[in-house]
Amino acid sequence: MVFYEIPVLLIDEISALSTSIDEYIHSEHDSSSSETLEMETKFKALRVAHGIYEQRERGTYMLRIRCPGGFISPEQLKVVADMSLFGTPEVHFTTRQEVQIHGLLLKDMKEILSVLFYVGLSSRGGGGNTVRNILCPADSGISKNSVFDVSPFAICLTSKLIREDESWNLPRKFKIAFSDNFDDIAYSRATCLGFIAVKVNEEYGFKVYIGGGLGRHPRISDPLFDFIPTNKLYPATKAVLNVYNQYGNRRSKHSSRIKFLLNKMGIKEFSTLVTEEFNKLKKDESNELLPEPELFANEASETDIEIQSLPEKNQDKFDAWIKRCVSEQKQLGLYTIKIMLRSGDLLATDTLKLCNFLTNFGENNIRCDRDQNIRLRNIPFKYLSNLFTILNSFKNTLVNESTFLGEMINCTGAQTCQLGICKPRGLVEDIHNRLLNNSNLNLDDLTNLKLNISGCPNSCGMHHVADIGFFGKVGKKDGDIYPSYNVL
Repeated sequence: MVFYEIPVLLIDEISALSTSIDEYIHSEHDSSSSETLEMETKFKALRVAHGIYEQRERGTYMLRIRCPGGFISPEQLKVVADMSLFGTPEVHFTTRQEVQIHGLLLKDMKEILSVLFYVGLSSRGGGGNTVRNILCPADSGISKNSVFDVSPFAICLTSKLIREDESWNLPRKFKIAFSDNFDDIAYSRATCLGFIAVKVNEEYGFKVYIGGGLGRHPRISDPLFDFIPTNKLYPATKAVLNVYNQYGNRRSKHSSRIKFLLNKMGIKEFSTLVTEEFNKLKKDESNELLPEPELFANEASETDIEIQSLPEKNQDKFDAWIKRCVSEQKQLGLYTIKIMLRSGDLLATDTLKLCNFLTNFGENNIRCDRDQNIRLRNIPFKYLSNLFTILNSFKNTLVNESTFLGEMINCTGAQTCQLGICKPRGLVEDIHNRLLNNSNLNLDDLTNLKLNISGCPNSCGMHHVADIGFFGKVGKKDGDIYPSYNVL
């Protein structure tokens, strides 16, 4: 199953990128040369827009793969796991509902990108001044609290925007999120453009927010439209992008996000400009988005796999796992399961085992969650013992831990990231071990407590939205500098 439509022209872009990679690999790199500096700058801008980031170890790269709404099928995820064998053999699940593979070499990128393209996956817009991955709650469409399922709109909007040249040449990166109710677990009010599902006078639509964001300068968004019908989603989005393209700051990357434009212009003037643009665009019926519901049906395929019984000694652990990680969907007889991962990582071999099991239930059963975990859906209860047994065989799953430990978020930090100051993974492991081995706390009582850690002020670990947030900074004492954390 392919969830979003990738433009056919992307294959030409992959070929052009591959040519640039070959030229870069075979060119001389004199760090003192102005020509080398110019070449490095141009090549970086090109590869980053395709989601290719150099890691801390020079010559190794991370690839970020777009998964709108966290959607990825078992067959697609199997291919990602296979591609990870070119580098570090594991799949990383991010706080922005994407997957990443690490430790890659430039020489392998053409093959990796081409294989991903043919299974309906792309890294285009994984970085740079582009429209980034569009988010929505991992349980949208199955939660009993949804106003309506917003995930089809995240997918359709993605398919529309990634066809447009303007989406790849913005003043700065642009993030969009949907929430299916005002609990806003997708943090739509902490992103550039947010849509929250509402129902007004028996009509479904969105309340629209603008100018939010985390990072070094966090900002809660402003209301832009109290209500737009669902079919006016694209005109509203395009109106915002047009105004941002025209008035956004392209001179300084440190003040070019749309939240800075809101601070400078003010919501009143900005809203006036967007409304004028919106009123023009909404007249064109071709701008209406109409998702195809059959693509997003929440149901399980019939399967005849053998139901696995559990040894009696594992029953208590199974019951605890059900309580912590399993919830009933609004679809009768189907269940959603949170797979809690250690730092968002799943070994390639374990990813393949999981996907081989999930293919028994169809293609619409995986979502990447914002807490660096996996959210499964559309699984009949009778097969949960099979899943529990499989997960217990994996290296990086926290099957028998509390949700407090399983939902701790950390970025990779200085372990691989060039911007990292601290190493949050090590801190998370230390916190995990000390709480388990040196405290008398009942960690299952901490279900509503969130601890997030970022290796620098950029908030990839979403430290601003946690109950306890850490972010890395440079400490100074007696003329010496050292890595340290600020605690929020």
